[in-house]
Amino acid sequence: MAERLWVALADGDARPRPEQVAALNAALILLADHELAASTFAARVAASAWAGPYRVILAGLGPLGGALHGGAGLAVEALLDEVAAGTDPGEALDARLGAAGPIPGFGHRVYRDRDPRADHLLASLSPDPFAARILETAAARGLPAPNVDFALAALVRAHGLRPGSSATIFTVARLAGIVAHALEEYEHRLRFRPRASYVGPAPRSTP
Repeated sequence: MAERLWVALADGDARPRPEQVAALNAALILLADHELAASTFAARVAASAWAGPYRVILAGLGPLGGALHGGAGLAVEALLDEVAAGTDPGEALDARLGAAGPIPGFGHRVYRDRDPRADHLLASLSPDPFAARILETAAARGLPAPNVDFALAALVRAHGLRPGSSATIFTVARLAGIVAHALEEYEHRLRFRPRASYVGPAPRSTP
């Protein structure tokens, strides 16, 4: 699977080296599942209604198109490209500090200290000067540790994969986890049916 995906994402006809296949395979394994993330939860809701497996996968793919889940690596790819083009890493990070929310590629809602998936992938990569400069600058500014989105973008850049490959890798990996969650959820029946409470203005009484 990793070898076939690499061929699809790489430019040219060169076959991947064993260490490249191993790096991509590691990313696919590390990203296959992550508890009830947005994509997995959406898929569980669909499976709880006994939707067919293809519809369950479609439900899970919806959140993966968002910039905060699955697509965050694209923003990190843009950051790496910006620094590689000559922008100072501090200026690039400062420009993103003013935006709403955390800087893509840093920090995680579950891993408050460090994202072990990111640590594993980054340790397996050849040193990239632009990624290293960004990480050094981020640490000096007191930003959280890099997360797996940063590591995916660094992997894409280090091995010369096509732009946008980080989102594709994330999605392909997560599909395996979505199917596994669906198979578990099919044993139950409509577990996800919350009620809504109306908190708006009281309806006017009829005279």
